[in-house]
Amino acid sequence: MKKVIMIIAVAAILVGCKGKGTRVQISDSVDKFKVEKLFVVDSITVYRFYDQGNAIYFTNRKGRVDATHSEYNPVTHTYNDEVNETLCEGD
Repeated sequence: MKKVIMIIAVAAILVGCKGKGTRVQISDSVDKFKVEKLFVVDSITVYRFYDQGNAIYFTNRKGRVDATHSEYNPVTHTYNDEVNETLCEGD
């Protein structure tokens, strides 16, 4: 019985991790990407969009934008995360 409860709990957690975000309005996007607002922590909003099937995550706060890109390596069966940071001049 404990194993069944544990399996159900783990399955619920894994399914919950793939949840959808909230759609946000697209303003200056040339390609009309569908951007989702995932969550807000300490006044920093985390967004996600898909580019050619790849999930792109980014944060937005004044003066700084971070974008994370993951690539799967089929040889080593691992993911490589690349973070691109852009520092913007103040207004």
